[in-house]
Amino acid sequence: MSQECNRPQPRDPLRSGDDWIGHQRLRWLFDAAGFDVLPVREHEAASARGAVQEMNNLAGEPLAEWLEGDIGCGIRLTARGRRLSVALSVVREAEARLLEEFGGSFADDLRLLDRVTVRTSARNQFFARVETLSGGALQDHVVLRLPSGHRIVALITRSSVEALALGPGIDVVALIKAPSMRVVSAEGQAQPPQSVGGEVNALDGVVRSMSRDDCYTEVLVDIGADLSAVAVAATAEMPPIGIGQQVWLRFSTASVIVGVPA
Repeated sequence: MSQECNRPQPRDPLRSGDDWIGHQRLRWLFDAAGFDVLPVREHEAASARGAVQEMNNLAGEPLAEWLEGDIGCGIRLTARGRRLSVALSVVREAEARLLEEFGGSFADDLRLLDRVTVRTSARNQFFARVETLSGGALQDHVVLRLPSGHRIVALITRSSVEALALGPGIDVVALIKAPSMRVVSAEGQAQPPQSVGGEVNALDGVVRSMSRDDCYTEVLVDIGADLSAVAVAATAEMPPIGIGQQVWLRFSTASVIVGVPA
């Protein structure tokens, strides 16, 4: 498909006046609700595509589709995504009423909340559910299950487990930085390759896209159930892989950060 995402669009989703929405992905969700397919300009394609991946990963189900073709790029919401955009509109209207009722001081409070809301640079952000916990007096191994069926293990201090009130059945968000993932070719390997340097976790999937600069290579891997994982490594360290190839993504238990949705 063509990479020229230059289809004209009637408005700019990130400049539509809805600055109250704190996260860029929610801005795309809000604006896409007004279109069958929301056109995306070429210079915003990377941001929009990333937003779609993040929304689907964090939701644990597809909320939006990223479309590319000869006439350009766009975002199409699923039925679930459209329901969520309606909820977002309701929240926006409720906030507008509160601002009208309480005035500027409430607006200042909202801006403060936006500043203290934690955001992350981790490229891999997954909705997951705790399956089991085991470990010793200081650290626990927390087994998480992704909607794709993959299991990943996070090594977490006992105090953090208690602070987050983690237990079987609890919904969490798992964060893994892209450079923490090591790409290994899965050609002829039904099982994960031998671990290196304490790596325990392994996600299998298919390479969907690759991009390079002078120093690094970024690999986008489809791991199933509309979930994507991203790995980044020095180009010299990247194995000889290509689009459509089966790979393993290896990473350590210590590289998994677990959060509980507010």
